[in-house]
Amino acid sequence: MRHPLNRSVRQLTLAALVLLPGAVSQSAEPPVSFAQRRAALLKDFDANHDGRLDDGEREKLRLAHQQARLNKKPGYTLPADFLAKYDASKDGEMQPAEWKVAWDAETKILTDTYDADKSGELSKTEKAAMLADVGKGKITGVPAFFAGRLAEDQSKSEPEYLESQRALLKFDADGDGRASAEELTRIRASRADQR
Repeated sequence: MRHPLNRSVRQLTLAALVLLPGAVSQSAEPPVSFAQRRAALLKDFDANHDGRLDDGEREKLRLAHQQARLNKKPGYTLPADFLAKYDASKDGEMQPAEWKVAWDAETKILTDTYDADKSGELSKTEKAAMLADVGKGKITGVPAFFAGRLAEDQSKSEPEYLESQRALLKFDADGDGRASAEELTRIRASRADQR
């Protein structure tokens, strides 16, 4: 009879073999096939050279896998020129106050560039033009992110799903906040009419 832990260990080993072929391997080139990945893992972690990973070897694999994940910096790496311009503390990371300064400066540049009627705010057509330039690659990197955020409709103060919920309230004839079978029939009929 197999021990239930063996299944988890096999799954962990398989995950390491399949998902992170080069992350824990010490080999110079990442292997490409399953057999090559397996051979690389055995080479790096099979200390007793028996062709299998025992509990201790699997633990070393798990720790190496965990360390590889910790060493990998998550997220987007900010461009050096952006950091040089806005990272006042020069620590290589953007603090909230530094993001505020960057947001104000970059959105001012975008507004000045795309505000055709010089109203001080971007209209829908001006925002569309700005987003078109993002799509064409004329605005890239962090400024493209700021352009996308700037183009968002800031006038909506609540999520869209609340609008949908309010629209459904007109079908709640008994006012209990739930849709009965009859109310669901009316909702479906209404939606069918809208199509």
